[in-house]
Amino acid sequence: MKKFCHNAHLYVSIFFLPLALMYALTGALYIFDIKDDVGAKIETYQVRAIIAEGKEAEFMISFLQEKGLRVPNKTSLEKNKKGELSMGSIAYNVSLNSKGNQHEITTMQRSIWGNMVLLHKAKGEFYFNILAIGFSLAMIGLYISGIIMTVYLKNKRKNAIITFIFGLTISIILGYLSVT
Repeated sequence: MKKFCHNAHLYVSIFFLPLALMYALTGALYIFDIKDDVGAKIETYQVRAIIAEGKEAEFMISFLQEKGLRVPNKTSLEKNKKGELSMGSIAYNVSLNSKGNQHEITTMQRSIWGNMVLLHKAKGEFYFNILAIGFSLAMIGLYISGIIMTVYLKNKRKNAIITFIFGLTISIILGYLSVT
């Protein structure tokens, strides 16, 4: 049983290592304002036209085709956080911002870094979110199994408990100071 637990701990942690590195890098660099628009190719076009209500998607697709621009795979419209109509995915999207007959069409091709940041924030499709939930559950399981393994190592038990209490105390203090 001991060998099985060690092997499970080893292989689960190695399986999720790429995800752990992605989350650590994107999270840490996000703190330094390196966000999803880093390296993105953004183009903006001004258009004056009358667009019938409900025909925005057709207008955008037609505009993109006329200009020789890429049409996103997903052409259904959704409102983005700026209130603009948007189509596409996190990797490539096109948005329409309208003020009367004046329209601004923006295309954005994100870099691989931008895609990773948005995957970290669960903005992609649900497939990656399933993996992220699995990673979260694995982290909980790995920490619990690590604690259980430490309980049986008498010479490490006291140091492990002290380290845990120290980490918990620092986390609570810095968390409290950060939200007040």
